Amino acid sequence: MGRPLRVERAPYVYHVTTRGNSGDRLYVDSSDYERWLTIFGDVAELLGWRAHAYCLMPNHSHLLVNAPAGTLAAGMHRLSWRYALETNRRYDRSDHLHGRRYWASCVDSKEYHRRAGLYIHRNPRSSGMVQHPISYRWSSLPAVAGRAPRPWWLDETAILSPFARAETPGTTYLQVVNRADTPPDRRAVLLATLLSRGTAGIREALDADFTISDIAGALGIHRTTVHRRLRETL
Repeated sequence: MGRPLRVERAPYVYHVTTRGNSGDRLYVDSSDYERWLTIFGDVAELLGWRAHAYCLMPNHSHLLVNAPAGTLAAGMHRLSWRYALETNRRYDRSDHLHGRRYWASCVDSKEYHRRAGLYIHRNPRSSGMVQHPISYRWSSLPAVAGRAPRPWWLDETAILSPFARAETPGTTYLQVVNRADTPPDRRAVLLATLLSRGTAGIREALDADFTISDIAGALGIHRTTVHRRLRETL
């Protein structure tokens, strides 16, 4: 059986995650990070994408992106394929660079968008890479906060919209980012958000590495009921 198609729906904003194969690094030095950003710019120009937030960690990446209808799968394929091809050439390797297919969740509410942006921008601190998120170079936070040049393809409007009345929205947003990290149960919150979308959300939860048991427990049903719901949509 082929893999299920990624669900694309309005407003066509997605939280996308990619990981290195078996936890291996995706980016070794600054030229790797810069090359990914350049390739993303090419994809954005070709397909009309705009990033709302991003964070490139050594072995995985987070992207909050507006991808017009019908472009997410093609764009992610182009982005991942070209980056992997150039990286393998650079390091004279032939193994798969990426692990499982990218994970994507449709960001369909302002609250989900807010939490996704904060999660992405806090990721370097949550992972123990830095003490202050603003000091992490390979994140959109410095540009969103007005501390670094903004790439043409980065649209911070949605991230900063809750702070539009502040004298300096970017600084106010940075203060929010600097507060305590999202609670340890953030995956439980994510799971609840996904499952609120019905059977399509169950499939997205599986793509996000939740288990059938996780899903059954969150819904208060037996695992066989989860399997039955999935089969009914095939």
